[in-house]
Amino acid sequence: MGLSEKLASDLSLFEQATDSVIFAFDAYGMPFIYRDDEFGHLDYGTGKIDPMGRSVTDWARILIEDFALFTGWPLVEAWQKEHGGLPVGSRLFPCRPFFLGGDYKTSNLRAVSIADGFGAAAQIYNQTKDLPDGAKVEIVVAD
Repeated sequence: MGLSEKLASDLSLFEQATDSVIFAFDAYGMPFIYRDDEFGHLDYGTGKIDPMGRSVTDWARILIEDFALFTGWPLVEAWQKEHGGLPVGSRLFPCRPFFLGGDYKTSNLRAVSIADGFGAAAQIYNQTKDLPDGAKVEIVVAD
C-alpha cells in the first residue's frame, strides 16, 4: 500500500514516518520522505503526508509547482533579513504551531536545530492528535 492509499486510512502517518527515508527538510523542519516507493512531505503538526509522486521527477515537478509552500523560502528570506543567516543544521520552527493557528510570519519563527525542533513537534503532535477540533491547548516550553 502506497502513501496515497494510506492517506485514506484512519492510521496516523506521523508514527509511520520512522520507517521512511528522510532525504530533506523544508524551512520549517518538515521532512520530505521516501517510503513504499513514493515521495511525500510530512506535516508534523497533523501527521499527514502529502504524496509527491513515485519518481524524483514527479517530486521535483510538484515541489517547483508550489515552491513557496514546499520550501518556505519567501518567509526564510524575510526572517534572514531581520535576524541574519540561518545557522547550519537548523530550521525555522513556529513558536505557535501552524496547525494551532500560528501565523506564517517572521515573528512566529525561531531558529532551532532540526533534531530539537522535530522532537518538540513530535511531542506536540502526540499530545494533541486525539483532541477534538476547537479544544484549548497550552504549550509549555521547558529546557
